[in-house]
Amino acid sequence: MVVHGSGFPTDAPPAVRVGGHPAMVAFVSPTRMVVLMPAEAEGENLTLEIENDGATRVEAGVPWATGLHQVDNPAFDPEGRLYVTYSGPRGQEAPVSVFRVATPGAREPFVSGIVNATSLAYGPDGQLYISSRFDGAVYRVGDDGTHTQVASELLNGNSNMAAIAAQVGYDSEAAFSRAFKKMIGVAPSVWRQGVRLRDT
Repeated sequence: MVVHGSGFPTDAPPAVRVGGHPAMVAFVSPTRMVVLMPAEAEGENLTLEIENDGATRVEAGVPWATGLHQVDNPAFDPEGRLYVTYSGPRGQEAPVSVFRVATPGAREPFVSGIVNATSLAYGPDGQLYISSRFDGAVYRVGDDGTHTQVASELLNGNSNMAAIAAQVGYDSEAAFSRAFKKMIGVAPSVWRQGVRLRDT
């Protein structure tokens, strides 16, 4: 946790306790202190005690899930569930491509069959989209976890970018291009040119 204040001693970190448990000070400056949360100190309304500085009440977050290998940005759906990719080694398909983590912390397999699933984003159509760093494809995911490859198939054809943007739920070519570049790493026109060069 980051504690902001003034007059923190920098020659020797003060003793800190969170929820009555000793906490390690990882960094201290005169105006900021980074405190590592003790594993035992989870929950709301904990006491933060700083040596020679009194105590205050804080709220601490709790881990949602363990055993995940997050590669890139996660995404939250409107119900507050967290979605995270599990990519695995390059070119190898992991048994589960995307996990869904419910608010109580239970993770469950959600999507399988996407090699090196990387970035997640919700489109303006309310659908979850996933990119693959292996093949550069973008997949649209249904509520049941089934997926359909969308952007790379469209980009392989002769459709113009505005038509492709509309087909995958974007209001403009510019918005689609920004989202595509964020997920794949290059603009769709550059990606399309690379595919055409590969195919000749």
